[in-house]
Amino acid sequence: MTENTWFGYQAERIDRIILQTARMIFRRIETSPREAAIDLRMKTKVVQLDMAKKDIKGKIEKSKRELDVLGEEISKCLLGESRFTDEMLSQTIDRKKQELTQLKKQQQEIVAEARDQQKIMENLSGIL
Repeated sequence: MTENTWFGYQAERIDRIILQTARMIFRRIETSPREAAIDLRMKTKVVQLDMAKKDIKGKIEKSKRELDVLGEEISKCLLGESRFTDEMLSQTIDRKKQELTQLKKQQQEIVAEARDQQKIMENLSGIL
């Protein structure tokens, strides 16, 4: 099994599990009292945000590793041992840095949303 096939299989498997969980949650919401349904929705949102935080953290780590590899390739280029030109490496590094910056911005947004969601849950727990 190739690496891409394995990741595709894992993604399909995760998607299937998430969809099953979502269906189960929606069934519970339909039969739950209003307060419990609100609580469940809030907890579901927290779980989704936690998953998003883990996902973006993995993407950031991957992007950093790729930048490290490109940095190593620069020294090879300077020694004339690289199959890439310095211009190609420069452009690729710039793109990777932009990607990393965007990922970090997304991470900050997710963390802020998770913090807001936690505050809402704390406020609602006093009301419900």
